[in-house]
Amino acid sequence: MPYSKDAYEIGPLDASPSLLFNNLASSGEFLAYGRHKEVACVETATINNKETPTVSKVSSSASEEVHSVAYFNINGEVILGIASGMGLQVWNESGNRLIYHWILPSKNSPPPDAIYDKFARGMCITRGGDDLLLLCVGTSCGLIHVFNIETGPTFEHFLELEGHETAISSLGSTFKDSRQHTGADYLFSGEESGKIIVWECNPCGRFDIKHTISSNTPCVSMGGRGSNLVLGRLNGMIEIYSLVNGEKLAEICSHGRFLTALDMHPHKDLVATVSQDCTCCVWSIPFDSLEEIAPVFSTCWPHNMMTGVAFCGKDFDDVAVVAYDTEEIVIWKHHEVF
Repeated sequence: MPYSKDAYEIGPLDASPSLLFNNLASSGEFLAYGRHKEVACVETATINNKETPTVSKVSSSASEEVHSVAYFNINGEVILGIASGMGLQVWNESGNRLIYHWILPSKNSPPPDAIYDKFARGMCITRGGDDLLLLCVGTSCGLIHVFNIETGPTFEHFLELEGHETAISSLGSTFKDSRQHTGADYLFSGEESGKIIVWECNPCGRFDIKHTISSNTPCVSMGGRGSNLVLGRLNGMIEIYSLVNGEKLAEICSHGRFLTALDMHPHKDLVATVSQDCTCCVWSIPFDSLEEIAPVFSTCWPHNMMTGVAFCGKDFDDVAVVAYDTEEIVIWKHHEVF
């Protein structure tokens, strides 16, 4: 196996991550997670068993909680997105320069009987059929806000997508890297009730609903590869659907308790998950031959409820995890198998 339970590095942290789903993002060189009203950016290369890693703190707002963080590559420039109760902030990779901020409109408040206030949660980048690059952000009222990305990068609010009745739980797309991709994408959105919408991104910023997938189980993370949609469900399952016809193609029981985070390797057919059951799993999912799905790695971090997992390092081959109420970050190191 390319990973070993004993081949890992531990970096001490001065504060643990918040209790959020999918609370770890990777740019390769940096890892970021939300901690109440701020985001910690950790330099991956400084995480070792000998000294405290290099960490910078990014304040989301004076009074608003962070709900999700994500890294994106825009024509070679890596940016950090922060979705919070305030709205959206975009920073540079290390989190020391604010590029853009947008305040969530008051009309985006959830229904009167909701037990939470308004917030933004879930982010992804997608591309329209006319090569328009777009940043999508979910909200607690079910709306998805779409921002046009221009060279710089600069951001401009573009449109709103309607189709969900409850708070957005996660967003994803088939977009990977704007330097290596042309043509239209699919956007995926999940809500707390469990419903998934697959949107086809068309010219002039038009989004058409291609499929709706019904479920009573929320999706905490999602991603796309080729013509496949990958969902990480709260019940511990990984589900794979066809983007062409909406048919379920495969189902993997990855965990025995709540699945709390899922990440897809940006270049390889690997998917990593973590769970409330204190385990981290890596799966090989050959998307052109789903009959060959196989476990690659599984390990337990005893007495720790992991809330984030991300492929990291120079080639994104290492696997990093964080856990709630635990002031450490652990990276299982990839090694070649001969």
